[in-house]
Amino acid sequence: MGLWLLCLPAFAAVISGTLAQDTQWRAADGPFQLRGEVRIPAGVKLEIEAGSVILMEAGASLLVNGGQVKALGSADALIQVKSVRDAEGQAGDWRHWLFSNGAQAQLQHVQFRHGEGLQLQASSLQIDFIEILDMAGAALEQDLASSSYGAGNRAERNRSNAILLPAGEIHTQARWGVQGIPYLLASGEISVGAAPLAGSLHPASLVAGETIQSVLRGSRLQGLGALQFGPGVSARLLEQRSDTEALLEITADADSSGVFTLQAQTDAGAIRLAAALHVARIQPLLTGVQPGVAYLEQGVQNLQIEGRNFQAGSVLMLDGQALLTSVESGVLARAELPTPTQAGKRKLSLRTPDLQNPGQFLDSNQLDFTVLVPRIAPELEQARIPAGMPQTLLLRLPFRAPADGLRFSVQSSAPQVLRVAESVTFAAGEQEKSITLDGLTPGDAILRLSRNAWTELAVPVKVTLPPYQLAYGPAISPVLGVKVGDDTAVVRQIGPVRSASVGVLIGPAIEQVSKQALSVGAEAELVLSGQGLQAMQTLQLQPAEGLTLGALQISPDGKQARLRVQVAASAQRGLRRWQALDAAGQPVLFVRAQDEMLLIADGSPVLESVAPQVLERGKSARLILRGRHFSPSAQVSILPAQGVHVAGGQVSPDGQEIVLDVQVAHDAAEGERVAVVTSAEGDSGASPQPGNRFQITAGAVRIYSGIGSSVLGVQVGADIPAPKMYTAHANLGVVVGSAALSMAPAGMLKSSSGELLLQGVALQAWNGQAASLFPAADSGVTFGPAQVDSAGMQVRIPYQISNQAVDGSYALRLNNNAGQPLLFTAQAERILRVYAAPQIASLNPLTLQSGRIQTLELRGANLRYVQSLRFEDANGVEMPGIRLLDEPRWQDDAQGGKLVVSLQLQSGISGNGVRVRLLHPAGVDTQPANSANTITILNP
Repeated sequence: MGLWLLCLPAFAAVISGTLAQDTQWRAADGPFQLRGEVRIPAGVKLEIEAGSVILMEAGASLLVNGGQVKALGSADALIQVKSVRDAEGQAGDWRHWLFSNGAQAQLQHVQFRHGEGLQLQASSLQIDFIEILDMAGAALEQDLASSSYGAGNRAERNRSNAILLPAGEIHTQARWGVQGIPYLLASGEISVGAAPLAGSLHPASLVAGETIQSVLRGSRLQGLGALQFGPGVSARLLEQRSDTEALLEITADADSSGVFTLQAQTDAGAIRLAAALHVARIQPLLTGVQPGVAYLEQGVQNLQIEGRNFQAGSVLMLDGQALLTSVESGVLARAELPTPTQAGKRKLSLRTPDLQNPGQFLDSNQLDFTVLVPRIAPELEQARIPAGMPQTLLLRLPFRAPADGLRFSVQSSAPQVLRVAESVTFAAGEQEKSITLDGLTPGDAILRLSRNAWTELAVPVKVTLPPYQLAYGPAISPVLGVKVGDDTAVVRQIGPVRSASVGVLIGPAIEQVSKQALSVGAEAELVLSGQGLQAMQTLQLQPAEGLTLGALQISPDGKQARLRVQVAASAQRGLRRWQALDAAGQPVLFVRAQDEMLLIADGSPVLESVAPQVLERGKSARLILRGRHFSPSAQVSILPAQGVHVAGGQVSPDGQEIVLDVQVAHDAAEGERVAVVTSAEGDSGASPQPGNRFQITAGAVRIYSGIGSSVLGVQVGADIPAPKMYTAHANLGVVVGSAALSMAPAGMLKSSSGELLLQGVALQAWNGQAASLFPAADSGVTFGPAQVDSAGMQVRIPYQISNQAVDGSYALRLNNNAGQPLLFTAQAERILRVYAAPQIASLNPLTLQSGRIQTLELRGANLRYVQSLRFEDANGVEMPGIRLLDEPRWQDDAQGGKLVVSLQLQSGISGNGVRVRLLHPAGVDTQPANSANTITILNP
């Protein structure tokens, strides 16, 4: 737009639009009447002569956008800028003169009246002897990027007779030097240079009564001091690390709680961080309970509860009912569980008195507790007995019988085939009991044991023909005292004869078998001794799966038979029965019952360590034996046995540990003893070895010197210096020989493949070996050969897992060429969880607000193993300012269950499409972002 000058009857020159070139307004050509917005762009200069009159129409303004204005009046010839209405003008008739974007102006002896005021934005203004009168706003509004100076100025009858400044920071050079008109900051503060800023505090939460160290990050934090959070929370500076970081010590009183704002001073000014700290109430937390299950009719049971923030008066609650509780420390309590009367899932929680609100309570998180329907475990799931030869069946309870004992009704489905007692009773404290099975005639029957609240036990029993049915007579043996038939005279009476081997044997019979047990994967020759064995035509083992029998070889005199037996590595463990038949299909008798059975097992026991290594005379101790192939019936003996009494003997389910109680007599001989584990497969050997021996001493254990470990805090002997103290850690210890210290990951997903990484020491012997899982049945996991690095400190094991794998927890097994298992320093490190990939189906709520503590509920598939959550923005970058206050908790409900987690959101954060990701033992979920796993965070 060009500049237009219109000649009006009053001889005024009307000016509007943009000045396209340098312009001069002379007094003789005026007055000059400005209409609308008159613009002076960069590169254009306007000069106004002394004595000029400039009339501003309603709403008119002069916008100097990077241009220059030079208006030099004099005391005798003022330059006047006023309303077009002149004497009738009023404040606000016209808008303003605005200088912006680097504009430069020099004004002398200029009078401004009846407008809204002058404005200065990122520009420089020199004013001398100017008058600003009757303005609707401030005389002059100036931003912090502008300069203004001059002398002899005056401002009157304006809304504000001042130069108005905003709060903020000055980042460039600026000059304030106007005399006669004051500068005014209405509110806030002005900082020369960037203001100090408190950006974040981490960690930003603690429990009432705690003291933590927290890092404050921001800018211009030098000289940090005068720290304040509010009543109940105190803080002090521990270390001024830099201009952007400081270490604070924060203490919350026991009765404090809530969200607190940090206020402090720095050399550059005051700082403030809203909602900087969250102080949580002292809330009890349950982390574990032992045992985790109970049985109906088990009787009163003692529970051990572990957690945090226990205190006097804390009570364990079972489905809201209080249990008799004894608090031993802030992390340990014990409770008495009455005899359960209803099976199913139950909920345990801890209720603690609220110290801030007498008469009220704080409830902890909930733990699952299961009450099971008990079941008797028989020694054999199915039995086979000969008619007329009663045999016993061992029964075992899942717990020791309570004080009143337990009586079970016993029935035979076919009394004419199988006869049993009407009942069996377990007295108080008993856990095992034998019942007699009396086969009357060949046939099939079901043995049933029942009791209210118990799962009925049903054992199939097959009654067979007796091994022989012969009648001879008359016959007599005076040595044995045997008489058959009334007409046989007794020649002489000798006896009684005390010998288990003395008896009457008629026809072919097997008197002894050289082995009663074979190991899987083994091959051996068995020798059967007896008489009349020429009559034996066939010799078999039942069931025959996994066994290969060679040709039967019988000596000419019929006193020995030889047979090679090969046992497959996959053969099922357990008892097999010999079946020997003559040419007529009649059974050949086994004289001894134990010779009729052959046990297929893992192998002879192998004992690798005994702990403790030293026992004192006159004291009792718990002895732990570790090794391999410990069967449930394994027995432990001590050589020499004098003075050492062994009781108990609990074998672990994986057959690798036996725990027994040992009492050493006060007069027991000092010296070395050897522990021997014996089972049907053989024994661990009586020859003293490093892994099977221990010492009996009369007093203190011998002290050795010249040993030290400063990292572990161990020093034996004054000649070993301790150069430095190290922070103790639960994973520090002494490893002798080979051991695995850790394994990652701790979980494997179905339909996946990957690699396990084991870290430890001296692992070379396991290179190329195949790993397996325990229990192995239907695990669906295939492992490749182990790959050990040259240092023997890492083992990599590739794996592949099918979709048919069974969910659950498994123990990793890895044996070397000698069959020795790789030991883990912590049993938990060898546990692998197999499960399907977790997925989110819904979130509630879908919108969270910053500056608050909120609960997020997740529903979906396979969420039980989720350990933590991660929040990512739309670009996949983890969002700061979101903190989990506890671990995700699984809660069962009518909809199948949900995952619940409490979150603390820092003030000021926001985002759309924030993705919630699941962290679990196998890694992080790969579910793409969608409406089911994204939330919105609002900053109110």
